[in-house]
Amino acid sequence: MDTMMGRRLLVSLVPLLMAVMVAAAFDISRGPPAFGVRRGAPKEYCDWRGPWGAAPFLLGSAAAIHLGNTNSCIAAYNFRTWSHEYYQLCMPSWVAVTDNGTVLSGEAAMNHATIGPRTAISGFTRLLDQKLTDDVGKSEMKLSPPYKFSERAGPVAMQFNHPSRRGQVIEFSPVDLAVVLVSELKHRAEAHLGRELSAAVIAMPRHLNYNERHDIVNVGRHDAGFHRGAKAIDR
Repeated sequence: MDTMMGRRLLVSLVPLLMAVMVAAAFDISRGPPAFGVRRGAPKEYCDWRGPWGAAPFLLGSAAAIHLGNTNSCIAAYNFRTWSHEYYQLCMPSWVAVTDNGTVLSGEAAMNHATIGPRTAISGFTRLLDQKLTDDVGKSEMKLSPPYKFSERAGPVAMQFNHPSRRGQVIEFSPVDLAVVLVSELKHRAEAHLGRELSAAVIAMPRHLNYNERHDIVNVGRHDAGFHRGAKAIDR
């Protein structure tokens, strides 16, 4: 009796063993990697590990965000669908303020620049953790942008006159502008998915120091609404 049961068990395992051998021979993935994080990624990048590799967060609940000078993007896998749909949404890295004080981002901010060039800002991620005495700060000043620069809080910030309140100055640091983009990207991704995203991995310029990374991660967690956390990686 025991011999018969052992044979039946062996026969039932043969198809599974063959499938594993075929997958190994043809290098068939056991699941998509976490939005660009390779399998076996450094431990500091990963809070969660599953059968198909390491991930900064549980897949399907998180997204990867790239803050660029020209465009900013959010991307991830939608694990709520059978096809494990991959999505990527991008928008221009622009922020603007309207006459009534409304903050715009993306295409709306870029379009606003045609009628209110002095209240629209782009290309600001290169100024993260920079001062006016740094090479990047000097280069920006030579471009004669329609806004002024300030260093009251340490690193360089951009300031311009309020469009409808005479004598009032509005000031944004690059971190302030970055969180506007992160919040908008999160909103667009959630509208696409029809559910909430709770965590994010944010790709940042390699030159940023700990304080700047911490500031962006912190605002991503609290201001943008990634309540399960955010992590920073070099882009």
